[in-house]
Amino acid sequence: MTQTTPTGTPGLPTSVRFADEARPRFPTLAPTYLAAMRDGDPLADAFVADFPTLGRGRAMRMLRTACREGIGAVPDAPASLRALFAELDAVPDWVDLDEIDETARHLGRYTRQAGIVLGAASLVSGYANSAASRPLEMTGRYLDDAGARTIEVGSWLVEATRAGGLHRHAPGFELTVRVRLIHALVRAALRDDERWDEEA
Repeated sequence: MTQTTPTGTPGLPTSVRFADEARPRFPTLAPTYLAAMRDGDPLADAFVADFPTLGRGRAMRMLRTACREGIGAVPDAPASLRALFAELDAVPDWVDLDEIDETARHLGRYTRQAGIVLGAASLVSGYANSAASRPLEMTGRYLDDAGARTIEVGSWLVEATRAGGLHRHAPGFELTVRVRLIHALVRAALRDDERWDEEA
């Protein structure tokens, strides 16, 4: 049965507030944002579902090898990992790596200012969203290991926003794929956690 909230949006989590106000205020952004509330990542989720069979360490080594050397360098890769890399290796027509690199060079001139905005405003306002920060709270990463988590995010940001950072075999590409897998691991853990309120 499809969930329907009081706002009339099927499947919208019950913790979402002001959806009706958001639609007229942001007519092009709000519908996409609200429709994506329950979107996961089927390809990453499928690979994570294979972790119990593969073993987490072995699965992550396979992922690292596929990022650095290509999926062909992982002869015993499960179908889920092959499907994930079939998508990762197919660069969409709209991706312009030269333009991304040019933008990265410009962005690099303002790293201090970007760091201030990220630390003093962007992350703070994002984590103030109780629904969005609930997974972080439940996994304990920002309660028990905040320093390491902050360094991980900073390391990813540095590599992903440098010129060439998102090219296929670059460190920023690999770290972005690893973040994608971490999010899939969190989703899997939350689904099995009795404290997780799926409806909300």
